[in-house]
Amino acid sequence: MTLQSKRPGTSDSNRTQVQDLSKSDSGDVPGGSKHKSEKAQPGQLSKPKLVPFSHGFWSPEVAMQRQIYMKGIAATVVLLIFVMWIAVPFFFGSLAHQRSYSDKLSSWFINKDYYSNGTKGEIGLFFQNAFEENIRSKTKAKLGWSIPIAGDRWEDQEIQRGVLEEKVWVAVVVQPLASQNLTLARLTGDSTYNSSAIITVYYTQARNELASANFIVPYTQSLLISTITRFGAVSVGEFLGNYGANGTMMGNVARAPQTLSASVGFTMVNLRPYSAPVASALTLVGSILVIVFAFTVTMAGYAARQAIEPYLKIKELLILRIAVPTLCYIPLSLAYSMVSLTFKVPFGAKYSYAGGYFCFWAITYLSMTALGLGTEAMVTLLTQRFITYFLVVYIISNVSTASLPIILEPWIYRYGYGFPIYNVGQATRTLIFNTKNHLGLNAAVLIGWILLSMCTTVLFQYLVRRVAMKDYLSLNTGRKVGEEEVGLEGGNTGPESLALSEDRKGQHPPRIEKTKEIMDREAKE
Repeated sequence: MTLQSKRPGTSDSNRTQVQDLSKSDSGDVPGGSKHKSEKAQPGQLSKPKLVPFSHGFWSPEVAMQRQIYMKGIAATVVLLIFVMWIAVPFFFGSLAHQRSYSDKLSSWFINKDYYSNGTKGEIGLFFQNAFEENIRSKTKAKLGWSIPIAGDRWEDQEIQRGVLEEKVWVAVVVQPLASQNLTLARLTGDSTYNSSAIITVYYTQARNELASANFIVPYTQSLLISTITRFGAVSVGEFLGNYGANGTMMGNVARAPQTLSASVGFTMVNLRPYSAPVASALTLVGSILVIVFAFTVTMAGYAARQAIEPYLKIKELLILRIAVPTLCYIPLSLAYSMVSLTFKVPFGAKYSYAGGYFCFWAITYLSMTALGLGTEAMVTLLTQRFITYFLVVYIISNVSTASLPIILEPWIYRYGYGFPIYNVGQATRTLIFNTKNHLGLNAAVLIGWILLSMCTTVLFQYLVRRVAMKDYLSLNTGRKVGEEEVGLEGGNTGPESLALSEDRKGQHPPRIEKTKEIMDREAKE
């Protein structure tokens, strides 16, 4: 026996007619069921009948279903184009105009070239003037050079520390006694003279391998080579003008021809080489995979929750939504981290190999939780239908900020640390290449994202629950189940008026007055 809902204006005879019509509306379907088609009334066209598994896409019988399908596809294309024009330009812009901002990469030129008597050497002065000219130039293809005060008194260890502590991206140093050594080598014919020891360039490739390959190394080498060429022409001309008639001096130079043809050179010192190419799978691409894995957990939880969510208290539901994903991320992050062990990622640069690996696992777990709970919060409002559009923006924005530090150094120091993927990449470089240690800050930012996502999940779920309860009250007010009428104020109210079979009696959802009581209590909480 089936309970029937009685609504005003609906008589028992009408309900009987509806039941009779529904019985006579069954068609011939696979499996042997009989179909008795309704006879069209005089002057009335017969309505096309839908038969499962029997129609083509353009059949008139499926016109309405075809229209719904095509509208859905068209809406998806329009929304994707809209999202594409919002998010993709941000990513392209982070890469397309890098050369225009390369002068934001802070760099040092340090002149330590002095003679023994304390006077400045010709080499140091020539190169200092060249770098000052580069600073004043309007060209965009340059670095942000500066000449630090008292830099000429710094030891090489202090300069290296400045590069390793990420105060600058590169430091060019003209070594002490450079001009004096060149002059002595020419006068004495010293065949052991090494021009590459005149200038030393310190940089850290592992800090950002893209910045090093595209800007730091090429721009520095280009400026040095052009300056060396000009200095060589001037220096050789002056030497020949002063000593060209002196046979002894020319004989000495003949024994050390490098003092004329290649009198000045430079040595590139890579303090932190990017010696493990497999690390690129962890610093950027791997973070995208982490978002995908976390999003999969979000969607699986969304689908699995539908059966139980309407019957849970708000407190229990929130615990379920936050606790379950954070627990799922533990084995997932561990499994992801273990893949890197197979390919021998060098985690022992900063700590021991085991210590570096477990630090990487902890960072991976924090990043997966931070990124996953972000999608967990947004799926509450966007639902399964629209969450994928948010995912596109989510991934592109994070990837863009991971690319921006290549050139926008001041910008990233202000805002870049607010994005999870940038912090994951920076922490991973510290563990693999022993770059500057930001692990405490990186972990703090990720934890901040986790807390923010938890708060937004609570807020969004509470708002959605309030709307669902109001809809429940609105739909069930005035409905009747058996002899009990459902009322808004709670007087003589009964369970919601859903048609329930005999075997489901006693399983009604909460009464209306109970729903109002829950709403009031949750509002106070």
